[in-house]
Amino acid sequence: MKTLEQDIQALRQKMVTVFRQSGSYTDPELLHISRKLDEKLNDWQAMYAYKKQI
Repeated sequence: MKTLEQDIQALRQKMVTVFRQSGSYTDPELLHISRKLDEKLNDWQAMYAYKKQI
């Protein structure tokens, strides 16, 4: 499970860096994208935990 979280953290960092460098996104948009990633992470964690129980 740890590696999934690390992968997602790395992905988020990469996305934020790319978006900042491109200058085409405002901070509120970056915040929104980050929140969406958090929602996905929570979904994946829930699915992973559920599959582990089966």
